[in-house]
Amino acid sequence: MLAPSDEFSWLFEGLPTYTTLHQKGMRLYDLGAFEHARQFLQLPATVGDAEAQFALASIIEHSPTEISSQITTLRRQIAGITQISLQKEHHWHLVTQASQMIERLQITLKAQYMPLYEAAAEHGNIDAMLRLGGDAWNAKVRAQLEGGLRVHTPEALLDMYALTRDLNWLKHSAASGHAIAQYLLATLYDKNPTMLASAEDPQEVIYELISSSAYGGYPPAMNWFANRIENRRNFALIQHWILKEAQAGSINAVQQYGLALTGMNSDGTHNDTVSGFEADYTGGYALLWLVNQVKGRGSNPYNIQDKLHHLESELGPAQVITAKEIAHEWREHYPLLSEFRLRACLL
Repeated sequence: MLAPSDEFSWLFEGLPTYTTLHQKGMRLYDLGAFEHARQFLQLPATVGDAEAQFALASIIEHSPTEISSQITTLRRQIAGITQISLQKEHHWHLVTQASQMIERLQITLKAQYMPLYEAAAEHGNIDAMLRLGGDAWNAKVRAQLEGGLRVHTPEALLDMYALTRDLNWLKHSAASGHAIAQYLLATLYDKNPTMLASAEDPQEVIYELISSSAYGGYPPAMNWFANRIENRRNFALIQHWILKEAQAGSINAVQQYGLALTGMNSDGTHNDTVSGFEADYTGGYALLWLVNQVKGRGSNPYNIQDKLHHLESELGPAQVITAKEIAHEWREHYPLLSEFRLRACLL
C-alpha cells in the first residue's frame, strides 16, 4: 500500500502535476531512499516497466532482511566452528549443515528478486542482462549494442566495458567524451597507476580526465576536481565547482554548500576556511532544509536536523520563512536532487 501522498509532497516538488508512479519511484531511487522507492515501483514493475523492475530487484537484493541476517549469522558460525577444538569429522558435519542452510536461504532470497531481473532483461534492460550474466544474456547485450558500436556511440562503448571489463572499451568511451567513462577511468588509474604506460604521468592523466568529466557535467567529477590538492586555497575555483555541482542536482554538493554557508569550517568572521564562502545563514539554511526533506537515505555523518534547529535559533521566524522560500526557488530553477551513483555494472 502506498504511503499518503502528503508524506512525499516535499519530494515531488519540481515534478509534473500528473507524475507517474514510475517517475516518483525512480526519483526516490536516484536519491538513495530505497525503502520509500520500493512502494512506488511495485505497480510499474508488475505491469512490465523494465526500469522499475531492475530498480526494485536491486533494492530487494541489497536491502537488509531477516533472511540476509540469518545468512550472515550462519557464516559467522562457520568461521567460529573452525576455532573450536573438535574432531575433524564433527567440524565437517557442522560446517556442512550450516552451508546447506545458507544455500537454502539464498535460494529463498533470490526468488524474491531474480524474476524481476529476468523480466527487466526480457524487456531489453541492459543493466539487468549484465546482472544476470551468462553466455545467453551476454550475447543479447552484444546484439543490442551492435548498432551503437558500429557508429562508436560513447554509451555503447561504456556498456561494452561493463560487459567485457576490457579497459580499451572504457578508454574509447572516455576519448569519445563520455563524462562518466572519464570519471571511472580516472578512479581506476588513481587506484592503480601501473595501468598507465610507463611514459605517462599518472597525475597529469588523472587531472585531464577529471577536468574533462567535470566540464562535461558529471557532478562527482566536479567534486573531485574542486578538492584536488593542487586546487586547495584556490577559493574562486573551489566555489565555482561546489556551486556548479550543487546546481547540477547533487544532493551531496547541496549539503556541502549549505554547511559551508553556515560555518561548518568557519574562521573568526564565520567564513568557510575550506571553500572561502562568506557566511550566509539564511541561504545555508535553505540548502540544508532541502537536504533534510529527503528521508530514508541511510546514515549521514552530519546531523542536519540538529543543524537546522541551531540555525533557527540564530535566524528567527521571519528569516526561516525567507530561507524556505529560497529553498522552493532553488527547486524551481535547478534539477531534481540525485546521488549520481555509478551503475552497479560499472563497479
